[in-house]
Amino acid sequence: FEDSKIGINEVMKLKPKLFRMKTENENSDKHLGFIAQEVKEIIPQAYLEEGEDDNKFIGLQDRPIIAALTKAIQELKADNDILKSEIEILKNK
Repeated sequence: FEDSKIGINEVMKLKPKLFRMKTENENSDKHLGFIAQEVKEIIPQAYLEEGEDDNKFIGLQDRPIIAALTKAIQELKADNDILKSEIEILKNK
């Protein structure tokens, strides 16, 4: 096991999109998610490709994205704690 370094920098590169699947018509509700090929460049562990040629499915696994989001929250919390400490120091001067 090793700690992941995939965190806030990678999460900030993700671009959430509204979309419809190719099999859906234009009246279908749009899904919220990501374009798999874009995510592959940022969090390759999330990219999923199954099948071949006309039967190829390209998609994403949620777990690596959730792990990156968790790491990002941890990084933000650490930064926030530092800022709070600095504010307290300034208040006490």
